[in-house]
Amino acid sequence: ATGALLGGNGTLGSVSLVKGTLGPGDGSLSTLNTGSLTWSAVATMTFDLSSNSTLSDKILLNGNFTKSGTGNFTFNFIGGQASTTYTLVSWSGNTTFTAGNFTASGQTGSFAIAAKELQFTVIPEPSVVFLFLGGVAALIALHFNRKQKSPFTPDHTARSDDPGRSSSKPNKGSGLRITETCKKKENPPWRGSAL
Repeated sequence: ATGALLGGNGTLGSVSLVKGTLGPGDGSLSTLNTGSLTWSAVATMTFDLSSNSTLSDKILLNGNFTKSGTGNFTFNFIGGQASTTYTLVSWSGNTTFTAGNFTASGQTGSFAIAAKELQFTVIPEPSVVFLFLGGVAALIALHFNRKQKSPFTPDHTARSDDPGRSSSKPNKGSGLRITETCKKKENPPWRGSAL
């Protein structure tokens, strides 16, 4: 029925999911065992994901995992850890699904089918990535500025007592070069005169 929820843990026979929602557990992290599972695109699945991929919700099929109809097959995710891969469904038989048949709600990530398992990898949200990259860039810039900065800050203010600076007023001991003008000595009045 539309809006109905089939969940819990333990073992079921073959399941045909036409409408409603299938979710392992009853609000807790669980594994649901069934026979073959046929899933119609109108129905959805709900999975709780923890920070530990091995303790999250999972469905184990003793049979085939079969697609019924066309459209998006949606997983509603609760929780999850960035950059973590979760095994959602595994089967012993065959499947008619491809990874591109599935969509995610509640998390951003990618699906993959490998070794008779449907896997989902959580991808960090772009805002988190940009925040991380911005922090790294700020640290690099700070390190670069500290490396380039001299331990001594030069003082460009001219002071009257600085021997390396010009001054409008000569100061005693200022180190300014003094130019002396020597006047030609005149002969004494007695030199060259007749006695």
